[in-house]
Amino acid sequence: MYPYHVLDVETSGFDTEKHDIAELAIITCQGSKIVDIFHQYYSVNIMTPEASTCNNLTVEKLRYFSPFNTRENISKVQSILKYPIWAHNAPFDIRFLKKYFHLNGDIPIKDTLPILRNKNKSKIDKLPNNQLSTWFQYYGISVQEHTALGDAFGLYKIINLEGLFLNGNL
Repeated sequence: MYPYHVLDVETSGFDTEKHDIAELAIITCQGSKIVDIFHQYYSVNIMTPEASTCNNLTVEKLRYFSPFNTRENISKVQSILKYPIWAHNAPFDIRFLKKYFHLNGDIPIKDTLPILRNKNKSKIDKLPNNQLSTWFQYYGISVQEHTALGDAFGLYKIINLEGLFLNGNL
């Protein structure tokens, strides 16, 4: 089994030019086993009301953490990102990571959203949206709160339930 990462990012807004990474979770797996967990909060200068409603983070809550864009933080994350990345609605998360890292195809990126939609075509009409929390409900996965780490664990469970890490999917 090849190693892979399950990744989730919470941001201070939806525009990569104005907003930043507020929380990052990377679960490193080997087959169905978790071999490492990286989780960190980061300070941000602004937090849009929409983002705060979504991720329950505020500038005040994050004020004691260092910002993501420090050399130390970027170096730490760069040293972790060595294997294929699985993320839900990956283009959003990857847009924010590309702000700091050159992700050019050396690391395969797998987006679970189109994969899950394709695997569940006959039932997809019954889902109200494509949010990760909706997919958690669909699969009967309990996630205590919407955080990058909670979402990464939930996505890890979906990947394992569907066996997505098997059969050459990496």
